Amino acid sequence: MTGPELAAFLKARIRTVPDWPKKGVNFRDVTSLFQDPDAFQAIVEAFADDCGRCGADIVAAVDARGFIVGGALAYRLGLPFVLVRKKGKLPFKTLAEDYALEYGTGTVEIHADACRPGSRVLITDPAGDDQAVQGAGWGGGGDRRGDRPARARRVPQAARRGAERQRPL
Repeated sequence: MTGPELAAFLKARIRTVPDWPKKGVNFRDVTSLFQDPDAFQAIVEAFADDCGRCGADIVAAVDARGFIVGGALAYRLGLPFVLVRKKGKLPFKTLAEDYALEYGTGTVEIHADACRPGSRVLITDPAGDDQAVQGAGWGGGGDRRGDRPARARRVPQAARRGAERQRPL
């Protein structure tokens, strides 16, 4: 499939839930993609084909739908997998950042030892919550430059201490 054909194929399989979680918000429910084996395989293969060229050292994924695609992608690429979780869900020392949503605020965390300075981290977020990781300064799942679904970002040493935002490569 070409990029536009794949986009149309996947878009047709995403459920929109109006007025959830708040009136006026149209929630894009990607769980319907995971119920369709052809769609799920297409997502993983498209990400792997594109992201395999970005030179990532680590795949990270945003809680919780991101774990599904991120885990499959890390497996497919043979890379370590890092969880970006909602506040209070990780058992070890963490780095946390708050972010704004159109319907409120949130906080995401990663384990403090999840990435080393200079690591190239590929962040996946099939739910479109790249707002969370962009707001947290950890990158973003969506690369708005054409068909590329994601890009790796270098993790500066200061960012591991939460002192500096990350910049695209």
